[in-house]
This record gives sequence, structure tokens and C-alpha cells, in this order.
Amino acid sequence: MGYRLALDANDVVVREYKEFGYCQGTWIAVLEDGRFVEGSYGSCSGCDAFQGEFGWNDDKIIKQQDGKYYHDNHYWDESEEITEEKANEENSMYDARLKSFGKGYLNSSETKAEIVARYKRKCEEDYAWDDDKEILQWLKAQ
Repeated sequence: MGYRLALDANDVVVREYKEFGYCQGTWIAVLEDGRFVEGSYGSCSGCDAFQGEFGWNDDKIIKQQDGKYYHDNHYWDESEEITEEKANEENSMYDARLKSFGKGYLNSSETKAEIVARYKRKCEEDYAWDDDKEILQWLKAQ
């Protein structure tokens, strides 16, 4: 999933990464330094931030085939051949966008105590989701 790639693009070590839910839900990453990072995901570009930013494919937009570079077009079968210089330029822009996207999540990281306390409060509410209870148990085990 692209969220993990976005975190990795920031040179952090992700010790654990787990998604909770089916078509939409919550993802949580535990970093090697003990911080917890949380976000949500969805099933389409309208409800999933990564898909909205990068499309449905979390690969770079340039693919090399038979020594040539192609601008990958996800909407039809034909791919446009481009120069290596253009491929490197677009890959650099992609890498920068991916890093910036991940940094937004890293900037809101929490300690284990903070995220566990927040999920305890959520689970005490009458409207707590089953996923919240599963997340709380998983967090406690980390």
C-alpha cells in the first residue's frame, strides 16, 4: 500500500504496519524509534488520500521496458515512450511528492501512551466500532 511507501520515502524504519478494516479503515505504522503513525484509507480516489494524490497504482509513473522508458498510462493500453532524462525528471518529482505526502503523516506521530489512551477513550463510547476495539488490542501488544 502506498502509505507505507510514503513513510519509507522519509528514511524512517517502519517496524510494523497494519491495516484495519476492509474497503476502508485505519492503518497504523509503528516506527523503529517508538513513534506511532496513523491514517485512514478508502477504496477509491474520492475517499483515499493516497489514491487521490497518486492514482490507483502506487508504483512510479515511469516504467522501463527493454531498455526504453515509457510514461505509464493507466487508462489505455498504449504507453508513450519518453527519454531517459524525462523519466529521471518525472521520477524525481514523484519521489519528492511521495516524501512530502508521508511527512504529513509523520508530523502527527504519537507515543504509544498517547495513541493507546485515545483508543481507550474511543472504545468507552457507545458508538465504538469493532475496528477500534481490534486496534486497541493490537496497540497494547506492540
